[in-house]
This record gives sequence, structure tokens and C-alpha cells, in this order.
Amino acid sequence: LAMGSDASGIAGAPRSLPWPEGARALLAPGWAPETKGLKYQGPEPCKEDGVPYWQLGGPSKARLRITEDETSALRLGPQFTVALVCRAGEGGAEGYDSLLLGEDNKHWLALKGGDLGTVCCVEGESGKSSDVKAGIGRKEWVQLFLRPTLDGGTSLLGCDSDGLVELGCFPTSLTGSKLRNAGWATNEVHLAAVGIWDRCLSWAELSAAVAPREEERPAPAPAEGPAPTSFQGRVVDLNGAPISDVLVSWSKGGKCLTDKEGQFSAMVEDDDADTMVPDDSASQGSAGSDSSWMSLSFGCEGFAPMSSPVALGSDNSVQVTMRPIAASATLDASAGGTVVDPASGSSVAMPPDALAYPDGRPVQGPVTVSLSIIDVTDPAGLASMPGDFSAIGADGSEVKLQSLGAAWIGATDEQGTKLEVREGSKYTLDLHTKAKANAEKLGTLPEMWSFDETSGKWMLEPSAMKVDGEDAPNAVRPAATAAVPASYSSGSGGRGKKKGKKMYDPTEGPVTGCMSPEEFMKKVAQDGEKSLSAEVTKLGYINCDLAYHHPQRAVMMKGLVLNTKQQPMPEVQIWGTGRDYQGRTPDATAADGCFSALIAQFDSEVDVEVQFKKARADDQKIDVYFPRDQRTKIKDKTLADLVWRVPGQYQQEGESDGLPLWVKQVPKGWQDEKPSPPSTISWDHARRRWIITVGNEVVFRFCAGDEPCSPCVERGWQVAPSLAENVHPPIVARAAEVMSTKFGPFKTGPPGAFVDVGELVVDA
Repeated sequence: LAMGSDASGIAGAPRSLPWPEGARALLAPGWAPETKGLKYQGPEPCKEDGVPYWQLGGPSKARLRITEDETSALRLGPQFTVALVCRAGEGGAEGYDSLLLGEDNKHWLALKGGDLGTVCCVEGESGKSSDVKAGIGRKEWVQLFLRPTLDGGTSLLGCDSDGLVELGCFPTSLTGSKLRNAGWATNEVHLAAVGIWDRCLSWAELSAAVAPREEERPAPAPAEGPAPTSFQGRVVDLNGAPISDVLVSWSKGGKCLTDKEGQFSAMVEDDDADTMVPDDSASQGSAGSDSSWMSLSFGCEGFAPMSSPVALGSDNSVQVTMRPIAASATLDASAGGTVVDPASGSSVAMPPDALAYPDGRPVQGPVTVSLSIIDVTDPAGLASMPGDFSAIGADGSEVKLQSLGAAWIGATDEQGTKLEVREGSKYTLDLHTKAKANAEKLGTLPEMWSFDETSGKWMLEPSAMKVDGEDAPNAVRPAATAAVPASYSSGSGGRGKKKGKKMYDPTEGPVTGCMSPEEFMKKVAQDGEKSLSAEVTKLGYINCDLAYHHPQRAVMMKGLVLNTKQQPMPEVQIWGTGRDYQGRTPDATAADGCFSALIAQFDSEVDVEVQFKKARADDQKIDVYFPRDQRTKIKDKTLADLVWRVPGQYQQEGESDGLPLWVKQVPKGWQDEKPSPPSTISWDHARRRWIITVGNEVVFRFCAGDEPCSPCVERGWQVAPSLAENVHPPIVARAAEVMSTKFGPFKTGPPGAFVDVGELVVDA
């Protein structure tokens, strides 16, 4: 009988029983008891397949009798563990075949005659019994363990191919009972070993002792290709309140919904994302980097749509602000009409027959035109602008934008089908804004820009503009009374014209009645409300902006983001927002918590916003995900589908075995669209472990022991042995919430400078 680290390896022991050491008494055939004052008598041992055992009961009425126990080594105290190896013998008579019998006539454990596989514990005085199914047969040896329960009963543990398992509990207390004999039985019982400890062996000890010997499996095959893109975020309105049921979508049909707290999260494999690679000067996604990125789209009834970039291959934190639709009206497509925002006075004037379907077909009958105005003087309004304020200039180079005002315009037919501006048609957008700009400082004049959802960039929208009803000079219309300043730029940066773009050509001559560039600059620099109007050819987001370049009109800001433990915060989203100009630019921290590519206007004041993830204070929500550096290539498609149903966010819903049950969230209405068995995290009390299941299949497990801890642990989860391939286990953690902290203002300095904002410490 092998015992702990002092295993004696006695010949003929029942295979090997690495029971925990420290037993007060051990009884086994052919092994002399080491406990002082303990003696027992039994029949001549039998041996089968090298296993010695006592054949007790039956016609021979053989017993294992305790003849001497001077130190009461076989008396059970308040804390105890009894272990035995046994099996059923011949005979089918009804009754109780005692395996272990106490002096108080309590049958510690007995086989129920006539009901093979059932064990029972029998009270000494009343003879009342309680049964538990234990799977005991006549061929295989079975290990059983008895331990006291907290409520005064006795717990019965067993073993199977999956390890230690609680078979059930008896209400009978064995505390104080002393073993008298074994094998008081009408039918035969076979006993190979008995052990008694004067302490309650922990689940961890016993589980390790009886764990099945698993074949060594090959290490998980590393996944090929780039790391997946993960993102977690929050969608709020202009007041910072969460918006639920926002549809978050991305390329190739990927989507998820925000919950009641406005939170959303997902992981996208590279194959599921359309990759977009900006040019060398791009700042999309991780701001200032030239890495690939993808765009997330946000839609919710009653709100203008929104889009935001996330960096491919990174763990992104995103806070998105959505703005309500301010006004809408139903118009006759053939007659046109006007939609006015009552709050700002901004309006859209749609001429007759100006709308069409995307394929060019004319639209007839009623159409709904909607309008949402962006107040760019409000930081929340700026945050509700799509993209990252980067634009493609006339020559194809990237520029940054400072906004004077913006709007979203949408149109649908009676069935809700989206419409476009008919080719060759225009409508008039009149923006009423209190924003102002120092155009002379930037050396540029305002232009109209439209947002391109495919590229995530703002594109120059050549359009003749008016300020307070007076013609204003720009790329389309030069001034009649003054020359355009030599420093004037419409986003071309002096790098030449992009083929196909209509730009101002001095040889075409000036337009009479147009104010001078100097007058235009003075107009946009004035306080108070002003009207900026233009005829535009596209629906969606339209923006009136001044373009500027880095490093000619900008600086680069850098800094270090730390948590409260002074640890660097990697992959944190950074936004710089002007205090004295209406612009916003992004960056992201590297592995060392540093950011160094945050572009801002020169000689300005800028606030730096840090968006980061912070774990919830409770376990109501749990995130399950695979670390990007521990992904597994799974060859079997069925297994791959099973494993990839595991990651996601789980919500606490009810209980299982007296402890919380978490269910993976599937948006309402999607169950029939993507039928699949539910994924859950539940407590398996019989095995004292947390399990992640898909349907009835256990995929991952975490052994917790007698005292169940939270399942939220970064390490310790194991793959279920039943899986055909070895895979890396996931991380199970409290769901994180996207938080935001603002620092500043910071002064930026002269053009081309590098501005160090120092350490930014966030509550994480």
C-alpha cells in the first residue's frame, strides 16, 4: 500500500493507492499494522490479478475483527476521513452487507443486498438506512471516502475516470463511533484496504491522490497568422448616459449589441475583418501609427449613426458618443421641402426630385429626411463626430481638421430603404453655429467635407459656400476683391492636385460679389452665431472645417499612462481635444504605457483624455477570452466550433448547486438566426469545480476544492480531458468597464515641437 511520499510499495498492493500520508490506522492484507496497540484478525487473504484482499461474509461468514485498539485509533472524532477499497462479491440476498460496522451498531458503510451498486449507512438503534448510488460492481475495485459534513451528516466520495466525485450524503453522524469489524454480511463482500485519518482530508488532497493518470498530450498547436482584434467599449449619449441595444457591426457580418449599461465587447479573427492600411502619414486607429485598422459602426433607433476605428491585432478600449436625431420630416420626393432643427436653427433644403436609390432609380412618393446637428463647441459633440478628424486632402495627402460645425443628414423611403442624392443634384445645408476659428493662424480657409464610411476618413466636398448669406471664397470659388493668400490651403499642402478633383484654377477668373479671404477669416473668427451654408451632393456626415498639416501647423504630444500602482497601462486609447479650437485626435499607448504620436494644433491648449478598462467590483458579469499570445490552431472543425463558442461575456442568471450561474449573452432575436446550445459557467458541486459548458459538453474546468472561490481567475483553468485536441485554456475575469479620465489643459508650443505631458495616473 503506497502512502504519500513514504510509499512502501508493498508487493501485491491493490495497484497503487497514493493516499495522503498521516493516517492514524491502516488495515490491509499482508501488512502488519504500525499503530501501537492495534490488532485485528481476518481470514486468509485471497489474491486476484496480483491484488490481495479479504473475502468476507457470504456462506463462510468470515469477518475482519478488531481484537485490540488500546489507543482508540479506530474511533472517529469530530474531524475524520475513512478510506476503503472494496467491491461486491457473490450473492443476491436482500438486506445490508456491512463493509464497516461500529461498536454502536452503526453500519458506517454497507452494500444493499439485491440492489447492486447501491451503498447505505444504517443507524444502530433504529435500523434506519439512507441510500446512495455508488456504482459498486463485482469486478472492478472501487475507492470510497467518508468525511463529516457541516450539518452533522456524512459525505460519501468516490472516484471515476474523471477523478474525485461526491456520490451523496448520509444524514447519519459517525462522530464517536469506533470500528468493530468488517464483513458482517449475508452476501460476499471483498475488502482490499481501510485507512482512517483523524482529520478531514481536503478535497484538494484527495483529488490529487486519486486523479487518473492522463496520457501526456502534445502541446497546443500555435495559431497561425496575425493576432485577433479585441475591443470593449461603452456607448453613451451627449449627457454621458449609457445607450442600450445599440447595434455594433463590422466587416463580413460581425455584430453585437450593447447591454443596459451601454457596454459591448467582441473578438474578431483576422479572417473576419476587412483590413485597411493607411499611408505612411496616417493616424487612424492607433493614431500616428501605420498599422492596419478596422472600423466599427454603431446604429440605434432615434440616434444618428456613428463609426469609430479600432487597431487590428490590439486590445482596444472604446468610448463612443451618439447623438439623437434632432429633426425629421416626411416630404414628397417630387416636390422637395425643408427640415429645420428647432434648437439650432440649422436646416436642410431638399429640391424636387433630388433623391434616388443607390442603384440610381428615382424615388417617388413620401420620403423621410432626418437631421442631427453637431455642436462642435461642446466636447461631447466633438466626441460624437465619426472617425478621428483625419481627412484626405485634394492631393491625397492626410490632413487634420478643425470644425466650425457639422451635421448628419439621412433619407429613407416608406419601407426604410436608404436613399442617396441623385447624380447631378444638390441640396442646401445651412449650419448655424457659434464656433469660431483662427483661420489666419492655420493659413487656410474653411471647406466642406463629407465622411467616407469605407475608409473612415473625411473627404473634401468641393462646394461653394456662404457666410451669413454672403458668398465666401474657397477652393471652388475664388475671391473677386482680393487675392487668395499664398499660404492658403484646402488640404493640398502645396503638394499638387489629385487627379479627378476639381480645384480652384486662377485662369478661370474670379467670381464677382464674393468677399475677400481676409473678410472670410474675420467672419469665422468672430464671436456669436453665424450661418455657414453650402450646396452639397452627399448625405451622411457633412462637416465645415479648416485643414492643417503636421508638422507645419501642429505639434506631437507624448506621455506615460500609469495605474494607481504605478504600473504602465498598455493598449490604452488616448484622445487630445482642443480647448481653443474644435478638433480631436487619437493615439494609443504601447506595451510600456507610453504614447508619442498625439497630434495637436500648435500654440493651443489641449485636454488629454485617457479611455481605459477597469474590472467591475462584482461578479455580475464575467468576461471569458483567450489571450492573444496563447491562441490554438484546432484541426477538427467540430471541436473548433465548440471551443470558439466559449469566449464572450457572461451574465449572472440564477444558481446552480447553490452557487451563481452565468450564461453567455446572446442578443434578443439572434437565437433563431444563429441557433446554438447555450454556453454557461456553473458550479459542479459533486466535483468541487467550476465548469464552462457548451450545451452538455464540458469544455474547460477549474478545480476549486471544498471552499468554492470565484471562477474569475487568470490562471488555473484546464481543458477537459474529453476534448480530442489539447487547447490553451481561456482567462476568466470580472467584466471590465470602459472608463474615461481627462487631464489638462496642456500648452502645445510652436509648430513641429514635441510636447511631453508627463505621467497620467488613472484609477485602474
